[in-house]
Amino acid sequence: MSIRPYSFEPTVNDIDMADIQPGTNEPDIGVQLEGRSKMNVNDWCICNKCIRFTIKTCDHDPLTNEEINNKLWLKSDDESYYALKKVITAKDFIKDLPHAKHFVHTGRLESYHNVRLKYMPKRIHLKYRGMYIRSILAILDHNYNTNKQLVGDKMVYSKPLGKYTIKNVYERTDTDWRKQIMHEVLDLAKKKQTNIAL
Repeated sequence: MSIRPYSFEPTVNDIDMADIQPGTNEPDIGVQLEGRSKMNVNDWCICNKCIRFTIKTCDHDPLTNEEINNKLWLKSDDESYYALKKVITAKDFIKDLPHAKHFVHTGRLESYHNVRLKYMPKRIHLKYRGMYIRSILAILDHNYNTNKQLVGDKMVYSKPLGKYTIKNVYERTDTDWRKQIMHEVLDLAKKKQTNIAL
């Protein structure tokens, strides 16, 4: 499998081109694949009943009495049953599910691009050397802050949804890496001055 330049993770097409058999573990991808890029969303059973979409029968073998008795089924008149059914039958969820199946999310790439824009705004013309150095700074900044801890959440208004939603709040961005670089630069400058003086 080849990962194209400037890409952090394989795409769905990369996964299909690798000809991975269902149920095998591919270390390059790092996820357990249950099939191909097209996902069948008609395989869900809750409350010992299958939720029907376009296919009218379940994909699994009939359950034995022991399997039925050992599973914790939701009751069909429970609020939790209706809440779960509402979530998994939502059109947006079903539309996004084939993409989410492979856990190929672009969140980290988008995060990197936001950091990169901080160092290389689109409105500023830079020569190649300046772009190269600023790219290195953006990469260092991004890599130094990739594993920020979740500290809480907050309510924000989402214009596309037209309602308030909860958004995660992470630790503040750490800039200690800049101080480390400056100390190294100063140490190198002092060494050069002592070498020149000798």
